[in-house]
Amino acid sequence: MSSGYRTSVKDWDAHMDEWALPVGRFMVSFTNLEFWTNLCIQVFGSFELRGACLELALEQRVKIAEALALKHASTEDQRQRVTALFVEVRRLTGQRNLVAHNPPMAHVYMSDKGDVRVEKELRSLRKHDRHVTKRELAALHKAAIAAGDTMHELLKQLSPRA
Repeated sequence: MSSGYRTSVKDWDAHMDEWALPVGRFMVSFTNLEFWTNLCIQVFGSFELRGACLELALEQRVKIAEALALKHASTEDQRQRVTALFVEVRRLTGQRNLVAHNPPMAHVYMSDKGDVRVEKELRSLRKHDRHVTKRELAALHKAAIAAGDTMHELLKQLSPRA
């Protein structure tokens, strides 16, 4: 019994290709942010601490990097900038996990009035209210680059002078 709907490997490949660049851009820009987080632990802590922390989940490393950076912030403005930066890093980390662990799919939504809409998106299997579209991935890519640049600048400003 045929449903009348068909798909092929070619259709699936085309669907996945639509997502490859936005997902890849975000993931690559996020790796830069993760690099700066690890370097923050090294510069404000020690090489040995960074090595020990590499086995921790990223969320834990982010908390350690923030605590160490705050310890080196000497003005209220610097403390506010560090805090704001790490709020953004935690937000992006959550989005990175969503992107890394959930495939792009078509999701069907129905309103209370019975209206149906289909969205192509990545959606969490555990938390259905967490999802991201290709357009949102482009914004996340830019946000990850900006956060990485900010972390790099703060690292330069706060690092102990030799």
